[in-house]
Amino acid sequence: MTLNFKMFFAPLISITLLSPFAVSAASAVTVLPAKTDISVKPGDKIRNSLMLVNSSSSPISLKVGIKDIRTIDANGKIDFYDANGQSAAKNWLVPQYTIVGLAPLSSLKMDYIVAVPKDMPGRGYAGAILFQLYDPAKKIAGGNVFGSAVAINVMAKGITTGGDLGKFTTPVFQYAGPAQIGFKINNPSNSNISLSGKVILSDMAGRQISEFPLDKLDVYPESSKLFSFSINNSSLLGPYKAEIQLKNIDSSVWFIFLPWQKMLLGFLILLAVIFVAAVLTKVYSLYENRADRTSVA
Repeated sequence: MTLNFKMFFAPLISITLLSPFAVSAASAVTVLPAKTDISVKPGDKIRNSLMLVNSSSSPISLKVGIKDIRTIDANGKIDFYDANGQSAAKNWLVPQYTIVGLAPLSSLKMDYIVAVPKDMPGRGYAGAILFQLYDPAKKIAGGNVFGSAVAINVMAKGITTGGDLGKFTTPVFQYAGPAQIGFKINNPSNSNISLSGKVILSDMAGRQISEFPLDKLDVYPESSKLFSFSINNSSLLGPYKAEIQLKNIDSSVWFIFLPWQKMLLGFLILLAVIFVAAVLTKVYSLYENRADRTSVA
């Protein structure tokens, strides 16, 4: 199964991240946070928690389960599955409940434990605490699966880290707003990475137009992920350079923003001005000719 999730970071820029999940049950139940990143050592036992919020006016029962997470394509889609061996999420991720009930318009804090086996190899792992609507009378679960991702990096021998900025997916010519910037982050390492930084937008003369923060660009081990964001700036017109600055990563791309709506309006205004000027010139010419004939007479 695959799920996509959009997250917005700032009024003038929206980042589209393909993240695990957070809301479901017809948007009645929200799980916070959508994802947690934890660094651990072999043998560690850490207690953490998440929050379940029922925004509906009805009681809701949920079945709780554990699955492993893997990335299945460069767009960031993920798959939930049951891994084998001691690295399987069910062996290190333990939720407080197997069945949980939420009263109408209420919230509930639910604990879980990350219990790392002492001989767990050093690398990154990702599991999910999943929820599904549950019928206590029939004892069956159904509907969409949703929940919270837990990504751990086991800090032991063998772990590697580091990511790099792959190709840009930004269209060179863009004719409709908002302006779109896209790029890929590659994670060739065996750990979970979470990058942050900023985007600097400059004009052709090198003048900085805007600066936007980038945060929690998460990529699972040995995978790639595409990110895209929209720049909601009505004054953009012409060529611009978007520079992506992340930790130890700096790259840029040029694009030309020519919104046809704005250009069409300007063109129509120009035509109107030319038309009015032509009419006034014609009227003035007729007036001059009449004045000349009068003076001759």
